[in-house]
Amino acid sequence: MFLYDDKEFLGKKIKQLRVNAKLSQAELSEKIGMTEKNLSNIERGLQVPALNSFLKMLDVLNISLSEFGVSTNETENKSRDELIKEIYLANPNEIEAYLKIIKTIKEIK
Repeated sequence: MFLYDDKEFLGKKIKQLRVNAKLSQAELSEKIGMTEKNLSNIERGLQVPALNSFLKMLDVLNISLSEFGVSTNETENKSRDELIKEIYLANPNEIEAYLKIIKTIKEIK
């Protein structure tokens, strides 16, 4: 659940985290596969990033969803956040492998 769903808040937070990571807009946009113009629009609160791009930002900036007021349950669960991020960043082959592993684990129980 998002505690903050404001585009301006999201943009300012992304910019702050990017600057803290000592990355330029050009560097971050290249690392996440986004145009510099789109990143600029996001940081200025004019648009929100696509979920996949947002999760790539989290990965590149080495931050968790909780930085943005996102909670997957009542208490912070870093393992769950990391798992969700891995799944969203996975390619189709990795998703199939993750699914097989999860099904196998459920069968063992």
